[in-house]
Amino acid sequence: MPKVDSAVLKLSIRAEKPVHPKSEKLMFNCIKAGFGQRRKTISNSLTGAGFSKDEIKQALERLNIEPTRRAETLSIEDFAAISDELAVFVEKKRMSKLQSARQKIGQKRHSALLDLRICNQSYYRDTRKKIFRWI
Repeated sequence: MPKVDSAVLKLSIRAEKPVHPKSEKLMFNCIKAGFGQRRKTISNSLTGAGFSKDEIKQALERLNIEPTRRAETLSIEDFAAISDELAVFVEKKRMSKLQSARQKIGQKRHSALLDLRICNQSYYRDTRKKIFRWI
């Protein structure tokens, strides 16, 4: 007979979520990045989630979490707190993109209005020429 160890697990569904992050999607992206590569520190592994080293360092400092810790040493509450801190940077990036898009639209709108004014001016100029020819 082979010597085999076995275990029985009982999983139960919680009535209430253990944490309430600002963005569950971001929290799970942080968890996935944290456990994506073995033996990486949390600061190195979170760069895989699209954050710069500086953003990660700031977030971890605010939470008093050592950047040299590994993902397996963090609790789900830690990951929720990290994702909430990093959500600030996500929002800043989103607002920056939105602002630049608005500026581009504004420039296009301004350009279109100038084109319209030029068209109107040339139309009126041509109309005046025709009127003066008739007189």
